[in-house]
Amino acid sequence: RNIHYFCKMKTKDILIRYTFATAGFFFVALGIAFSVKANLGISVLNAPPYAVTCKFPQLSLGLTNFVFFVLCMIFQMIILRKKFKKMDLLQLVANFILGFFINICVSLVSGINILPEGNLQVAVLIVLSIIISALGISMEVVAGAWMLPADMTVRAIGLAFGGKFSNNKIIMDCTVLAIGVVLCWIFFGNPLGPQGTPIIGWGTLILAIFIGLCMKITTPLLKKISYFKD
Repeated sequence: RNIHYFCKMKTKDILIRYTFATAGFFFVALGIAFSVKANLGISVLNAPPYAVTCKFPQLSLGLTNFVFFVLCMIFQMIILRKKFKKMDLLQLVANFILGFFINICVSLVSGINILPEGNLQVAVLIVLSIIISALGISMEVVAGAWMLPADMTVRAIGLAFGGKFSNNKIIMDCTVLAIGVVLCWIFFGNPLGPQGTPIIGWGTLILAIFIGLCMKITTPLLKKISYFKD
């Protein structure tokens, strides 16, 4: 949203929208944590940071995620140049909050052992990751406040080179996945990640497909039960 839109908004409305979007970031982080716990492969956009964390465990996933998306912001600045606005820097704050939430959620979820180990646990964790991630992203979308660097990068590609958001999202996902594969190959000699801790696996594919499908339910539902309407 542009700066003129925010100038017309009331302070209370801005606070509600940003609080709602920030809560969405927490759910996104929780979804990431459940996918890590499932150990079946992480979501596409988190594959490169997770590869670095697995190689250098002293670096938290929240930190590597933050650094990776700062690089995405630099990429936005390069391709947009003067089209990169000051308000776009808010994604840096959003990125920091998400990284902070990721570290908290990974720590919390890693200590949860309610279900017996095995296929049932993996299935439940993946389903939880899908639903919670979809809810979090939908909250971000519906709030219409700040956006995470991944979405802003897709938007930047469209502004710089044209194309539909959905098509540019595919380009973004494929590029990030390729980076993840290259890092896995360099670090572990395996394009999927280290033995016993797959970075790219069936879970990656499942998350890529079903989070978007689940959002077709969560986004309209949130629009109906909230006042976030243009």
